[in-house]
Amino acid sequence: MDVRTTFLILACLLVGCGEVTGAGSGPAAPTATAVIVAPRDQIPAALRDYMDRLTQTAGAGYIRRVDRITVRPATWSDLPGSAGAANVDPAAAIWIIAATGEFYPTFGLMSVPPSACELWALDAKTYEVRGSVLGALSDCARYFGDLPAPTSAPITCGDEDSGYRVFDHYRFSPTTTGPLAIVTSRDDSWTAPTAIPGDYLYRFGHGSVFEVFCRPNHTATVPEPNDAAMLKALGSPRVTPAGGMAQIWLKNAHALSASAGSDGVVTVKATVRRGFEIVSYDWHALAPQGGYVKFRFVDASGVDVIPYAVANGP
Repeated sequence: MDVRTTFLILACLLVGCGEVTGAGSGPAAPTATAVIVAPRDQIPAALRDYMDRLTQTAGAGYIRRVDRITVRPATWSDLPGSAGAANVDPAAAIWIIAATGEFYPTFGLMSVPPSACELWALDAKTYEVRGSVLGALSDCARYFGDLPAPTSAPITCGDEDSGYRVFDHYRFSPTTTGPLAIVTSRDDSWTAPTAIPGDYLYRFGHGSVFEVFCRPNHTATVPEPNDAAMLKALGSPRVTPAGGMAQIWLKNAHALSASAGSDGVVTVKATVRRGFEIVSYDWHALAPQGGYVKFRFVDASGVDVIPYAVANGP
């Protein structure tokens, strides 16, 4: 699962909230209620009206709070995550409204972790909303010149989002039957951090907090550039994964052996053990067709030691 905050490109937008700063405004310290306002005559009337409506709905919908907001002329290529969107010309002119605050969208039955930044894309001529992106403060920084990183936040782990339960009875991809060769690297002195570093929240937001800090396991079938940032946020455990191989990160557990059935379920014999561990294995040898694979971590009696984890890869 990607640790990067998930960008949601929407075909149409539910009402958000905010006020306006001119494109040339410098940064100012945000507060829980303050919104920065710039000369309104710098902004087309239709945009002003839209942003006024957003301001009036602040706190009533999925946008709980706005600290600051601005608007700039742009192109689709300036909107993060839009490169693969269908029927989008990267050079097409749009307006981008950028806002910082607290955004708690819900899509279908799965809630989405709160975001500190939202970007709206509006048609350059009609000012109709064409899409939006949720992200971390770093995604809004370019629109305000600078945004300070938040302070470190305590880690609070409630129940896992119910969306993960879709895998309880999922039909997983075929796997190569038999023992799975694993290589482990451990740091027995590692202890779990008690706070989320501010620089991590600045770059990634809350979207991956549960996966990184709360789940006892994490899978990465393809090494990601953000892996180093995740490990640093976890206190830089002294572990070295096998190069180019898929990984399972374990907190306070130790993998002894692994064996795969043909149904996409891998049984990992494991014990509870203090420390941090990276288990490396050959993803393509395990799942030649790619897709989703389920890892169960059980003791000698077959009882789950920690919750299962799901890996997804090419």
